[in-house]
Amino acid sequence: MSKIRLRCCNPDCNNTVERWPSRLEHSRIVYCSIECQAVGRQKRETVTCEYCGKQFERLPFRVNENGNYCCREHWHAALHEESVKDLGPRPVCACGCGEYVESTRHGKWCQYIHGHNYRGHKHPESVREKMREAALARREAQAERIRGPNNPMWRGGREQVYQDERKNAGWNSWHADKMRSKLIAERGNCCERCGKDNIKLELHHIDHNLAHNAPDNFQLLCRDCHAKITYEFIEQERHQSS
Repeated sequence: MSKIRLRCCNPDCNNTVERWPSRLEHSRIVYCSIECQAVGRQKRETVTCEYCGKQFERLPFRVNENGNYCCREHWHAALHEESVKDLGPRPVCACGCGEYVESTRHGKWCQYIHGHNYRGHKHPESVREKMREAALARREAQAERIRGPNNPMWRGGREQVYQDERKNAGWNSWHADKMRSKLIAERGNCCERCGKDNIKLELHHIDHNLAHNAPDNFQLLCRDCHAKITYEFIEQERHQSS
C-alpha cells in the first residue's frame, strides 16, 4: 500500500502532503506544517444558503464550484426529514393539545411532545408518597457515600474539638460576618488566591487555628479555594501522622 499525495489545505500554499490511506478515513484535511495549519484554520469564505439565503462562513477547501450550500439549521432539518420519511404521518400529541409530534425515539414517533406527557394530569397521593420515599432514600444513600471516614475532609472525628475551641474563644457566626464585611471593605470583594470577584467569600484561618481570630490571620477565599486549602492541610496532617 502506497501513500496518497494531497495538496495542502492552506489556500496560499502549493505544497503536497503524503498520508497513509488509514489516516484519511475520517477527514482529508491535511497541512504541510504547523504554520499552514494555523493560517488555514483562520481563513474563512462567506457563502449563502440556497434554501433560506442566510450567509455563513466556511473553510476555503470546503467551497465548491457549484455553489450549493446548506446552513446548519436546514442541514439538520433535511437529516430529520430523511430519517422519518418511512415512519408515516406525524401523530397528534396524546395530551390533547392538538399539536403534531416532531420527535422520534427508537425509530418510532413519540407519543407526546416533549414536556406534554403530564400536562393536565396529577399523580395520585399514593404515587406521590412513593416518589417522596424514593427521593429520601436516594438522598440518604448519597449522604452515606460521603459520610464519616468516606469523606475526603474527614479528620478522625476531631471536628467537635475545633468547634469547642472556637466557642470557648467567643467566636460565632455574628463575629464571622462582621469580620468578613470588614475585610471585604479593606481588601476588596475578590478571592485572594484565584482572583475571582463578585462572589460569596469565606473566611480562612491561615494557621488553621480556629481560636486565633485576629484580622491578620484571616484570608478571603472563594468556596473552591477554601476547600482545596483545607484538603491540602488535612492530607499533610495524615502524612505526618503516618
